[in-house]
Amino acid sequence: MIAHKRIRIRSGKVEEGPLTYPRSGQYSKSEGWTDIRAVDVPAAAVLRVELVTGKGKTVSKILADMVKQHGGNWICFNASYFNDANGALLGLTYQDGKAIYPDVSGKTEDRPHLYYKNGQFGIGRLSSPVSVKMAVCGVPTLSKAGKAIDPPPTAEKTPSDVLGDNPRMIAGIKPDGTLGLIVVDGRGPYDKGLTTKEASIMAVHFGYPESVNLDGGGSATLATNNRLLLDALEIDKANGKRTYHVADMSANYDDRETHHAVCIQFDPDKLLPDYIIDHIPTSTLHNRRPGHKLEATTITFHNVGNPTSTARNERNWLTNPNNDVTASYNIVLDDKMTIECIPLNESAWAAGDGANGPGNRTSIHVEICESGNYARTLERAVDLAVKMLKERNWGVDRLRRHWDWPRPSDGYRKICPRLMYDGGTWAGWIDFKARISAALNPPIVTPDPEQPTKPVDDVTGHWAQDALREAIKDGVLAGYPDGTIRPDEPLTRAQYAVILSRGKR
Repeated sequence: MIAHKRIRIRSGKVEEGPLTYPRSGQYSKSEGWTDIRAVDVPAAAVLRVELVTGKGKTVSKILADMVKQHGGNWICFNASYFNDANGALLGLTYQDGKAIYPDVSGKTEDRPHLYYKNGQFGIGRLSSPVSVKMAVCGVPTLSKAGKAIDPPPTAEKTPSDVLGDNPRMIAGIKPDGTLGLIVVDGRGPYDKGLTTKEASIMAVHFGYPESVNLDGGGSATLATNNRLLLDALEIDKANGKRTYHVADMSANYDDRETHHAVCIQFDPDKLLPDYIIDHIPTSTLHNRRPGHKLEATTITFHNVGNPTSTARNERNWLTNPNNDVTASYNIVLDDKMTIECIPLNESAWAAGDGANGPGNRTSIHVEICESGNYARTLERAVDLAVKMLKERNWGVDRLRRHWDWPRPSDGYRKICPRLMYDGGTWAGWIDFKARISAALNPPIVTPDPEQPTKPVDDVTGHWAQDALREAIKDGVLAGYPDGTIRPDEPLTRAQYAVILSRGKR
């Protein structure tokens, strides 16, 4: 999950609302609403993990140092509780196979660790630093074996001021070893924060059977220098004043000194999926997700009509309180990502043919962004269409334009997707369908019996090219029927015997 959501806990369950920030009334802090930002980090995406200890530094400053020193893409987040006087971490802390901070007697001996050991993140108390890259203490345990923990374990000696409404930095582990990082807002005037009980319910709800509260105070901060990830998590409440970090709003919009941070260098291709499921809540204003069951018979394509808007912008627009239009779509894509905004088995209001018209009630709607590299966006749209058609065993006859759904009241047709209109010839649409058809039905090439098959050359460019050619010339190597030598494959005893025999001739 990579998501920015507005939630509250009611009757032991998570409710989701639009990303809107009133000072009072619906979706306000007084009604229990708060923002969360969640990032799942699969083990395969992790390139490097560092625990950075630097007195007087913010998470953003530590991130900037890591980028300057190592380059690459990073996620950094504040570590466990620290002593305000000197920045020392509270609890037994390991770094690179050594203990760098001790337990506080009578206080932290039983607090669980978030650790990275032998290439895996985990949660649990570690008694030895052997093979441990880093381990920081958290408190309290929020979930264990898939169950929300409340009240917290007595042995962990959780401070009472941690239990109430607070901003939070939470770590969770999914069954496949994926690390989840969840930032809970709660410091400013728009967000309530979560109690530990509510945080435990939230952790289980979003799929973290093991989770722990790290720093539960106002310094809860996550930072990244990856623009796509930052865009997915942040609504710029700070009006451009924050470069890297995602954190709750303070009076001056600055992130606070945390002294320490856990830093993860990641492979963006393995962390950031190009297909993201980020459904708008059913409670989204203006009935944009009506929840009607959709048994689709077609797929309809649109252009967004805004040459600067990205897929993330379009997804956020659906829940923007300033948007008062009853219009929505199932999928939006740009040159970098595809976002599923409404489940593909639910109707969206996109065709303009009336609330119950066939375009809205029988078709999956895909918005193609016009920003960025549009040629690349079209390539991705072709790939998406091919995938969806194959999954449903459909042909290109199932594809539609917005233009194909006239308005019942007056027959009006919207020129959409507008970048495929071409003055009424629809040349772009014809080409789009042709590309999809070609990908669905690639030509079958029949070998010409009068033209000999050209042998495959797997010798040219190989590091042993000269020696291999000499062996072939001398008749020591004959190769396989397809002409290959396969120089990197292991030899069987029989093959080795043949080569020895030929070499003696």
